[in-house]
Amino acid sequence: MGYDGIVVESVSKDNDESFHDLTIELGQIVKNIGELSKNSNTGPFNEMVLQFDQAKILLRSIHEDYFLALLMTKEESIGKSQFAVPTDPSSLVKNL
Repeated sequence: MGYDGIVVESVSKDNDESFHDLTIELGQIVKNIGELSKNSNTGPFNEMVLQFDQAKILLRSIHEDYFLALLMTKEESIGKSQFAVPTDPSSLVKNL
């Protein structure tokens, strides 16, 4: 996903359209956090986890222009998801 909220690539096992409704807002949140990190001594944005009553969202920066958003059910493991998502973004952004 681009920091503008536009989905570059999407994969879903349930074709969940509600996730697409969140993309623009997620892009804005990550963009604001990126600006916050530029204006402070915290370093660049790497990762954020949002937890809700019925879902979790893992947001991970993979490039200066792109981030990955992973929507999962509340039962799924954040730790396992963090391990499964590549930390080397070069394999993800080659074709972008």
